[in-house]
This record gives sequence, structure tokens and C-alpha cells, in this order.
Amino acid sequence: MKVPGGKNQIVKYDDGTSDELEVPLGTTAFVSGATMFNILPPELKSLAVRSKVRYAPHPYVWMAPSRALSTGLGIISDGLEMPLNELPEWEESKIKTFPVVSQIGYAIHTTA
Repeated sequence: MKVPGGKNQIVKYDDGTSDELEVPLGTTAFVSGATMFNILPPELKSLAVRSKVRYAPHPYVWMAPSRALSTGLGIISDGLEMPLNELPEWEESKIKTFPVVSQIGYAIHTTA
């Protein structure tokens, strides 16, 4: 596979290190969830496997007025999200809730 030529972009790590990485435009970053989980201290591992994420109804409509985190992995909650009563019609029973870390994934990650 060949990546199209062109100018590069600078990826700035938002972790307090000031690290930067020059990459071609269109680069996709991959991370290992297993590695991230394994470097957590035990009390945060425990929190992670017990935590759940509950999505908003019509999540993309709900968060459209908000700003994204610099990582692109969430939104900054400045109260800009659309009020639930202004969203298109939705049903409570269809709201999705998922574990942050699945038990199957946790078992696989901890036995590796």
C-alpha cells in the first residue's frame, strides 16, 4: 500500500510532555487498549472494569454544538450539548449503555 504524497502534519501529544510527531496527512493512529489497561494501577483497573458509558439519545445531534477534546476521543462538556427535550423524538428503552472494559476483553488482556 502506498500513501499519497503531500505535506505532513504535526501530531502534538496532549499529555504534558510537549512531544510531537510529524506524520503524513491522513495518518491513522492506533493504540493498544490492552497496554493502556495493563499500565493502570490496580485501583484504576478495578474502576475501569466496573464502569459503564451511557450514550445520549441521538448522540451526534446531542453533541453537535459542543467542542471536541484535542485527542478527538470525546467532547468538552461546557454545557453546550443540546438539551434532551430539544432532541428529535426518542425512547428511554433504546438508550445504549456499555461497559468501558468488557469482561471478555479483560480476561484476555490479563492472561496475555
